[in-house]
Amino acid sequence: MKVFSDDFLLFTRQRTGDIDSYRLVDMNIEYGAYVVDRNDTTLGQIAHIIMDSWSGEQRKFVVRLDDNVSAVYFKPEHVAEATADRVKLNLALDELERT
Repeated sequence: MKVFSDDFLLFTRQRTGDIDSYRLVDMNIEYGAYVVDRNDTTLGQIAHIIMDSWSGEQRKFVVRLDDNVSAVYFKPEHVAEATADRVKLNLALDELERT
């Protein structure tokens, strides 16, 4: 996994035997950032950010698809790479949760 900025918060997953361990990496995805799936297909832009009301951390992101009718959700652990204006996911479009 690549992280391009110090002001991002990402979860990285490492497999140790039968146990997945998660490590928190700093990430702060912004509204309007373009999102691409693992195949570099452009999905759209971040339309909503769902925050954890207790911790204030970003929990889910909503991308309005280019058809402007449907949307997909992704979580921080689905992020493979992120810059201030672009987010690349580690999933393909058909693997994401749709509305």
